[in-house]
Amino acid sequence: MKLKTIASLFKKHKHLTIYTAGDGVQWVSNGSALYSMRGLPHMTPEAILRIFDIPTDKHKEWRCEEMDMPLDCRDHIPAEWEIEPLRLTVEWDGKSYRFFKDERRIYTINEEYIAPLHDEPSYLTYHKRETTGGGFLLACKAGLELRAIIIPTLLNDTGLYIDNIKTIVWAYANMEYEKIKFRSLYASVRPDEDNDDVPSEDNEPEGSDQLNLDTLADEGSGQQ
Repeated sequence: MKLKTIASLFKKHKHLTIYTAGDGVQWVSNGSALYSMRGLPHMTPEAILRIFDIPTDKHKEWRCEEMDMPLDCRDHIPAEWEIEPLRLTVEWDGKSYRFFKDERRIYTINEEYIAPLHDEPSYLTYHKRETTGGGFLLACKAGLELRAIIIPTLLNDTGLYIDNIKTIVWAYANMEYEKIKFRSLYASVRPDEDNDDVPSEDNEPEGSDQLNLDTLADEGSGQQ
């Protein structure tokens, strides 16, 4: 867990909530994401602000709260299902969004809330958790351990309305089509070589599935 990355998120609004779970583990939240402090000693808001490199004379500018954890933060709960991250990142209005899907719908997550987990030593998996109110949260696990809980971003809140969603679908489908064409062409011009030599998704250029809607919107809106 990258504490400095968490700190940069929290500094934007100067808001820190410390939740204490039933097992004594503390979680820190900025209102949009919660991160587990498992393995660290019990800390006060002042101690966490010091870890965030906030000068003591600036602590009074922060709104800090301490309360009991209102969510079920066990590593596994019955009402959760693993969801698949799409190989797609969308840039919109200066922010980056990732998309996840299950058999019924697509979920949108602000990429910056996942960034603190990028250095986790175990393989990251993502799970949809239902809430008692009928909503859902994204549970991020490193191996079998729950490391973060993130509130999905509503598309209407981002300004990604239906015309932009059509752009995403069009551009993503076009990228997948181009990849298929590339792999087929490679195989056809080198027919005597093993199929194992055909480039796979793993060695395609990084960032090939990144869309910038600010530049694609005009092009995509003309597609039928």
